[in-house]
Amino acid sequence: MRALILTFFVFQITAPLTAQMPPVGRIEVFGHPGARERIRSALADLEGRPVPSDLKARADSLEALHGLDEVGIDAVCCDGGLTTLYVAVRADDVSGPRFRDAPDGHVRLPHSIVALGERFDHALEDAVRRGAVAEDHSAGHALMQDSAARRVQEEFIRIAASEDSLVRAVLAESEDAAHRALAAQVLSYSPEKQGIVAPLLAAARDPDPTVRNESIRSLWILASWAGEHPGTGIHIPPEPFIDLLHSVAWTDRNKAAMVLMQLSSTRDSALIAALRGRAFDPLVDMARWADMGHAFPGVVMLGRIAGLTEESIFAALSQGRKDQIVDAALRSRAPGT
Repeated sequence: MRALILTFFVFQITAPLTAQMPPVGRIEVFGHPGARERIRSALADLEGRPVPSDLKARADSLEALHGLDEVGIDAVCCDGGLTTLYVAVRADDVSGPRFRDAPDGHVRLPHSIVALGERFDHALEDAVRRGAVAEDHSAGHALMQDSAARRVQEEFIRIAASEDSLVRAVLAESEDAAHRALAAQVLSYSPEKQGIVAPLLAAARDPDPTVRNESIRSLWILASWAGEHPGTGIHIPPEPFIDLLHSVAWTDRNKAAMVLMQLSSTRDSALIAALRGRAFDPLVDMARWADMGHAFPGVVMLGRIAGLTEESIFAALSQGRKDQIVDAALRSRAPGT
């Protein structure tokens, strides 16, 4: 299972770097069933064109035009050398996750750490475009095989140990979301893995999606590492991530699903029941996305909900038969089954 998972999970570059992204190749609309075709039709003219720079304004106009509660649009690179627009539409009867108030503290990371973060972003973007995204999670944090990115990550290890108090303060208190996001990334390299779970969980409720993305990705890696090292005493609760599957931010759904896929690997009956009862529809939406790397967590969890064995789930995936897994989950949820 581990090898197959790593072949599917890749980094994605998301907006706001839209000017540097390839043209739009696909538009995935999900969430509100009654609004999907209207939204898809309203955005169809974007296919094959450059990614718009005003995605937030486009989402707001769709809300106003169609009388919708909330719409989120994320541009994600790259599938077949093209960008996918993921458009989440809040259904009328669904409440999204609640986020904490934005902090208003003036604490900041020093310029030297900010410069390191910028170096990593450039190295990561270059690695993604080359497809050189393999990474090692064996120490409970990410170390990329790409040499430029890895050199920065090794600096993060040093900083996480020497500037622990500052990094935690920035993550919890800084009014600057970019600094909070970088603090979440750096904190994941702390040698005290059990001690960073609580601040990362708090940051998973940050009002800024980039902060949440960094925090939840770190928690996914920690969940995977803790599963292989049960003596660590690390416990990551699933409830916050089930809520995030109803977010209109694609990164929330993507990263929360990665955490839940790891947590559900034990087939805990309470968690499987919670996924069936509270996350079934967003998992089906995810499983139907065309990009297999993005659909993968949803398909796996639907297979577990359906009671399929891990072997049968991954055999079907390796043979391109993900629809059989989705159908099995739908049948398992139907009345009288």
